[in-house]
Amino acid sequence: MSLQRARLHTLVLAAGGSERLGQPKQLLRRRGNTLLFNTLTLACGTTPGRVTVVLGAHQQRLRRMLNWPGRSANSVYNRNWQGGMAASLLLGLAALPREADAALILLCDQAFISAADLRRLVRAWRGRPQRPAAAYYSNRLGVPAIIPARYWAKLSTLAGDRGAGGWLNARAQRITKMPMPNAAFDVDTPAELEVLKKPGRSRS
Repeated sequence: MSLQRARLHTLVLAAGGSERLGQPKQLLRRRGNTLLFNTLTLACGTTPGRVTVVLGAHQQRLRRMLNWPGRSANSVYNRNWQGGMAASLLLGLAALPREADAALILLCDQAFISAADLRRLVRAWRGRPQRPAAAYYSNRLGVPAIIPARYWAKLSTLAGDRGAGGWLNARAQRITKMPMPNAAFDVDTPAELEVLKKPGRSRS
């Protein structure tokens, strides 16, 4: 895969029902905008015109939010969204165009990730575009992660609420690792929601 020609697409996983939180996390607000809006802003800034969002729970409400000016995205509906993140990941990868060389996987609820974080990750991947590249935080690899298309079929064994994290860590020696402390925070519980509401967290 040529460094200059490698085409990166972004896949935003936004299908979850937020059962533990008790409200749609995609619609939580940070700095005046929803988490879905903020994630789309990052995605469209990273791969303009090459963004796909996987929807599931609350899909009718969320679909209307995918075409802000400058933040247009394709969408795919996961009818089996209750089956967990793995189904959304596999469905989303299958929906990407044939010319996609790799997919940047993003979640809506990693609210402190910045554009600079993603630029560093993409730069690290482009240095070795045949290898996956992943954020490293809390002593583990996880998303955001960039997975070249040659590996997508190998993810077919994932099931339930297992995303790409376990697969990445099982192959840690063959993954380009990018330290990303901002990725350690996500919103799953009311306690984490309170952290999200606190002012002053930077997104450098």
